[in-house]
Amino acid sequence: MLIRFCFFLFFTCSFFPPHKKLFAQTVGVHQWADHLSYNQVLQVAEVGQRIYCASSSSIFYFDKEDNSISRFSKVHGLSDIGTSSISYSSNLNTIVIGYSNANIDLIIDDVIYNVPDIKRKSILGDKRIYNIEFIGSDAYLACGFGIVVLNVLDKEIKDTYYVTVNHDKVYDIVFHNDSLYAATELGLYKASMVSSNLLDFNSWSLEDGISSNTYGSLAVLNDKLIVASNGTSYDLVNDDTLLVKSNGSWQTLESSVSTLIRSVSVSNNKIYVARSNGVYVYDSALSMLSLKPNPINPYHAISDQEGAIWIADNYSGLIKDNAGWGIFPNGPWSNKVFDMDCKDGNLWVAPGGRTGGWGNSYISDGIFSYVNN
Repeated sequence: MLIRFCFFLFFTCSFFPPHKKLFAQTVGVHQWADHLSYNQVLQVAEVGQRIYCASSSSIFYFDKEDNSISRFSKVHGLSDIGTSSISYSSNLNTIVIGYSNANIDLIIDDVIYNVPDIKRKSILGDKRIYNIEFIGSDAYLACGFGIVVLNVLDKEIKDTYYVTVNHDKVYDIVFHNDSLYAATELGLYKASMVSSNLLDFNSWSLEDGISSNTYGSLAVLNDKLIVASNGTSYDLVNDDTLLVKSNGSWQTLESSVSTLIRSVSVSNNKIYVARSNGVYVYDSALSMLSLKPNPINPYHAISDQEGAIWIADNYSGLIKDNAGWGIFPNGPWSNKVFDMDCKDGNLWVAPGGRTGGWGNSYISDGIFSYVNN
């Protein structure tokens, strides 16, 4: 498809050292400026008074104290483009950012540390970092080929676990009852972190009591393990089911809701299920408390210390509670760029395109204009 990535640049001579100070976007003389789409948000994380958002382009955060928005990209501090996941550990005071090419950035006290080891490693197939789980001083990364363990304190890769013999995709990870659970495209796998050699794929086994479907998201609340079953293909079917393991037995929760499950998360002793038709909120007894129907395409949801719900919407940005529209930095609606032209100092962008056979690609992302900055 003949489409250029939407990344408009101006001349620069800047150089960044290995450890970079994070700063918001400002455009000075002889500096690059980026114009990226930030409305497609995938995940959110609460960091003090800031709500950090991983969009399909890069990172931005919303400051709850002054209602300001700050954005960051490869031009202004980060080490790569194409963010795919974000997570924060208050114990380690560290934000971990995962990219679709397996690159990793750590943000500690507004300083960025890059860990490019997996990106540089020759791995066939999918290298995307889908989710991040903190266990002690380690960050466990669910990747397109297995699990990578990152020692946050040392800022280095510690181990790599291949859950299956064919290095199948791992979409999410949780720690529950001394075992590590991995949601994969072939089923829910587990291995004991006490008695197993996790480096040996033979130590991983399928969970008993549930079918070997594709599982896309995991969460733990008290003694309950919550699992999203994605039917036959991750993110492609509309009959996803929420399963809960409690006291050693599995039960189905809200099987009548026939929509996609994008993620399951736990915060403030509540369960947040981002489905394609809204965000469902459950208490610790698995009773549904509310439904937030306004998000157009929700992918992830959390609640902050004040109890407000923040939703990562893949169409309208960051949504607070049940607002009708989201928050995101000004920018083009899409990163797909087919043609550009300037008239009277104004930039106009067409996101259409052609297929390899020069046919229509049917991209309907509108027309963008860049006028008066």
